[in-house]
Amino acid sequence: MKKTLSFALLAFILYSCGGNTKQNNGQDTTQKDEAKQVFDRVIAVHDEVMTYERMLLENKVKLDSLAKLDIPTAQKDSAVLLSKNLTVAEDAMSDWMHKFEPDYSAKPQDEAIKYLTAEEAKIKQVDTLTKAAIKA
Repeated sequence: MKKTLSFALLAFILYSCGGNTKQNNGQDTTQKDEAKQVFDRVIAVHDEVMTYERMLLENKVKLDSLAKLDIPTAQKDSAVLLSKNLTVAEDAMSDWMHKFEPDYSAKPQDEAIKYLTAEEAKIKQVDTLTKAAIKA
């Protein structure tokens, strides 16, 4: 009888521990999925901004060339200002890319989600800045 009771108690304890592990794994999996989704959004915005890089550089070259011509001061000042805006956008993208850490696997999942969410906000600002500089 004691052996049966001991075995039942041991089985109950092992079952209880296993249940908690599955629950934690489920939470970890959910957080990993969430981190992956945020990461994918960050990369999607990054990729979109990168499509503007060529246009940004081409416009900058044209504006810099225009600013060197013998044209009215107002037009020259406009070209210089627009070129500076393009440089600011280009530098913002470069800075973001150098600071971004794509390997978030070493971070706890909640920290990874916070980090990636913050990076998503930053790259969206770069996107807005880039589009504004190109449209100007």
